[in-house]
Amino acid sequence: MQATTASTATPTPLLYARHLIGMGIVALANPLIYYDSQAIGMWLVTWVGPIVLGLVAYGLYAVFLTERAKRAWPKSFFILVWVCLGLFMLGQWAEFNGNRTQKTAAQAPKPPQNNGSIPFNGKLDSPASSAFDPTTARPVDEPTSSPNQFDPSTARPVSN
Repeated sequence: MQATTASTATPTPLLYARHLIGMGIVALANPLIYYDSQAIGMWLVTWVGPIVLGLVAYGLYAVFLTERAKRAWPKSFFILVWVCLGLFMLGQWAEFNGNRTQKTAAQAPKPPQNNGSIPFNGKLDSPASSAFDPTTARPVDEPTSSPNQFDPSTARPVSN
């Protein structure tokens, strides 16, 4: 007589062990483990955190929907814990990539600053040093009064 897979079920402790070991291995993919001073603690939080969250959520589910939760145990519980672990990992990778892009943006070379030796006078075809009057802070050939100035007391244009 041959045993088929349909007639032999996986023992429950082996089922739990497979999932727990698999989650522990997946939790090693957390990038923050390798940069934290407490690497084992970060790994344990990444591994045990979704299990605890899954236990709390499934416990609330079992309180309100008792019969349905009993029928779905342990399959639904492990699905919930795997989804929580995936969300934890997604969050850790997003945090890691967010910090990395902020660091690279901070380390990016800044454009050179003008040291003020040659100010821009608005004309590209004339040398700046000869066309700039430092006493009036205007280009030499610019008139001091514009034809469209306003008198603040009357708010009307002043004509020359």
